[in-house]
Amino acid sequence: MQQVRSWSFCLALLVCCQSVCFGCKWIQGGEYKMKSNFTLTLLRAMVKDVMEIETETAIPEEIFKLHNTSEIDRKIKILQKTSENFVMIFRLAENTTWEETRRQHLLVLLHRQAFELKSCLKPVACPECSQLRTYFRSLKQLLERHGYSAKTWEFLAKQALKVTIRMDLLSAQILSQL
Repeated sequence: MQQVRSWSFCLALLVCCQSVCFGCKWIQGGEYKMKSNFTLTLLRAMVKDVMEIETETAIPEEIFKLHNTSEIDRKIKILQKTSENFVMIFRLAENTTWEETRRQHLLVLLHRQAFELKSCLKPVACPECSQLRTYFRSLKQLLERHGYSAKTWEFLAKQALKVTIRMDLLSAQILSQL
């Protein structure tokens, strides 16, 4: 376990030491799409036949369906905040049925997405981000209510898979506007 954490720290340090100049070029050059595809592959491997859990937590669809005329910076901020929030949640996932290396790879990919997107951001108001915060707060409360059970983590991975697909659609919209 200690080796895995050391490995994760090294990867996180490497990601943080990357040049900040990637920014939007990182999206334009296809790096975001490639990392997102790896994220989807990992999440699909982590999601099994999950029974739905009774919850009032619904994916905030309207956030990911911004109009084509919406500011690119707002869309990028939504992608960045979503990745950042998934990092915070999946860091808590220690007692799951997932392979630890998969979870660590997922964390590295999500952290990289959040970091690169953050380097691209300009200060911009994001009214949708409060809905996003509410959504992630409800996911965390769901985990707490169910005692961080394996079943709840599986459900959360399924939610992350669905949200990542929506993020891909939003990133495609950004690319079409650039």
